[in-house]
Amino acid sequence: MTRRADIGGSTPEGAGTAPWRVLAHLSAFVVGSILWVALLGVGTAVGMLLAGENPEEVADLGPRMLGGLAMLQAAGMAGLAVGLAWLLPAPWTAAFPAGRPTRWWVVGAAAGLVVWTLPSWLADQLEAVFPPSALDQVVSGLTSDDLVGRLVLSVAIAISAPILEELVFRGYLWRVLDLSYAPWVAPLGTTALFCAYHLDPIQSTALLPTAAAFAWLRSRSGSVVPPILAHFANNGLGVLLADSELELTAPMAFGGAALTVAILAAAEFGRFSPSGGTSRPGGASRT
Repeated sequence: MTRRADIGGSTPEGAGTAPWRVLAHLSAFVVGSILWVALLGVGTAVGMLLAGENPEEVADLGPRMLGGLAMLQAAGMAGLAVGLAWLLPAPWTAAFPAGRPTRWWVVGAAAGLVVWTLPSWLADQLEAVFPPSALDQVVSGLTSDDLVGRLVLSVAIAISAPILEELVFRGYLWRVLDLSYAPWVAPLGTTALFCAYHLDPIQSTALLPTAAAFAWLRSRSGSVVPPILAHFANNGLGVLLADSELELTAPMAFGGAALTVAILAAAEFGRFSPSGGTSRPGGASRT
């Protein structure tokens, strides 16, 4: 069976990928994503013109349009990631490892329920100093009187985003960076890219702790499933709390961060098998 060629040449599995080939993959993904977002923007503007609306009022999109565009943007980028994954060293599915159910699946879901506290508190502090961010538009959409719009936006945030964004960042992009064989590149690189992807300065800054936790789950489990479950829990809880009067305090925020660290640290104790070998990502053991 012949191997697919990587962008810029062929690379046998396990031999590492030259940095310039990694750069070629990243460039192709970034350019493709920009073109896709631009296409969505043009399509939205044309649609608003045909509907007799002013395209300059795009910042006032209702929850239906906001949720629909968010799902289309993430779906397009995920489709691009899957397509480019075919050009990576075979098998292409290595970019989206699921593995067998392990404790990390439970750890991911548990961590996702508390990891949001510090980022949310940070966002509140930053919004008190800087101009309003895109987060205000999202919260407004989740609390609007348009029930259908709220449902569409909720699905985009709580279901679509966790799956599609993780396939992109902790899936394809992780695989691309990991092929450089520098173990720190994939966690740090995908964390930075994930934050930058959200574009809004306040949201991007506040998301650093969340992205770091997702990267830790991906690194230690060797699977995209734990960060997907953490993302599900994190975003789903955010949707449920959007209409609440909860005001996070510093002790609550840092307490949640400490609990997140404790959950992740506790999971490490299970990495040692009874036979004395250490547990490897995916459930295999090494003696």
